[in-house]
Amino acid sequence: MNVKLILPILFFLISINVLSQHTVIDKLSNTTDIKVVWEVSTDEIEKGISGGLLYPEMQFSRYELLGVPKENYTIKVILHGPAGKFLLTDEKYKEVTGTDVPNPNKEQVAKLLSQGVGVELCIVTMEMNKWTESDILPGVSIIYVGAYPRLTDLQYQGYKYIRY
Repeated sequence: MNVKLILPILFFLISINVLSQHTVIDKLSNTTDIKVVWEVSTDEIEKGISGGLLYPEMQFSRYELLGVPKENYTIKVILHGPAGKFLLTDEKYKEVTGTDVPNPNKEQVAKLLSQGVGVELCIVTMEMNKWTESDILPGVSIIYVGAYPRLTDLQYQGYKYIRY
């Protein structure tokens, strides 16, 4: 037998076996009344911005790619603790981080807001850091009830919880 023929055939048979071991999930079982709340309390950076602001946008984009109508889902992102600094104006961000770098998250926040994603900041985080409303990026909602009561309330409203 010709070895040059056997190797490609053997590789093909092995690859079929490997591929058949994976289940393909290419559809959602629910595409209506989707409500998601992301809790972001870490200051982890991914791709130069807050991972907690990156992944909710990726979820939004995935729904868009899957053809889920925008009116069928609502996404909210609640930031508190160390993540709060990602919602600061350039001037305040520079002061808080001790750098001359403007807030690299402001475009991502604007993008989320333009997509209809709610971006919210805990008042307790603001108070602990002595931030005022003028220190916060435009369009960000301030949670005067606090992050944890807000998260609980949203879950009672049917929001599915994701923690980053």
